[in-house]
Amino acid sequence: MSRKLSVATGAGFVLGLAAVLAGCGAPQISLTNMWRDPAYTQGPMQNLMVIAIKRDPIRRRLWEDQFAADMAKRGVTVTPSYRLYPDEVPDTLQVVETVREHKFDGVMTVRNVGTSTVTNYVPGYVTTEPVSTYNYYWPHGYYTYYREVYQPGYTEVQDVARHEIHLWTTTEGGRIVWAGTGQVIDPGSVQDVQEEIADLVIPELEKQRLIPEKS
Repeated sequence: MSRKLSVATGAGFVLGLAAVLAGCGAPQISLTNMWRDPAYTQGPMQNLMVIAIKRDPIRRRLWEDQFAADMAKRGVTVTPSYRLYPDEVPDTLQVVETVREHKFDGVMTVRNVGTSTVTNYVPGYVTTEPVSTYNYYWPHGYYTYYREVYQPGYTEVQDVARHEIHLWTTTEGGRIVWAGTGQVIDPGSVQDVQEEIADLVIPELEKQRLIPEKS
């Protein structure tokens, strides 16, 4: 009296489980809207200043230190802007003067472009569960049959934090040579977000030969 799990039922269970697991665990991260200037041929940058455009002085320092520490592993000398301008984010004229004085060959900027809320519907799915019962008229007493159980769908609300990263060259008149947006779904702490985004951005800059390869 047992019934095998159908292919359709099995597929529904797998899809449902995948949907449940997708909403659990570590934040989901991605890089979007990436662009690289094909005309840039100066080679990897070696001496950068990083500017986190943040009003909160602590968050500014956390972001700048994160990128500086990670790029140092690639042999890049990175100066966080707060070491030169501790009180506030430098304006354009200050950046130009600083680039000339310190001979930076690149400037990286990071800015928050907002956090939005995304609502997703996770569809329901069907599972098959064994049920054991006792029957006096059954030769062996106990027997097992299978029944379908429907797991209802639900609505999932997620926060999406986005940061825009630009890398500027200070040669050839100065211009953006790479841009991308780091996206973190269900972000945790500020430190988690900056670490996740830095872990995506820096290997991409290495791949694009805008910073040296990790030794």
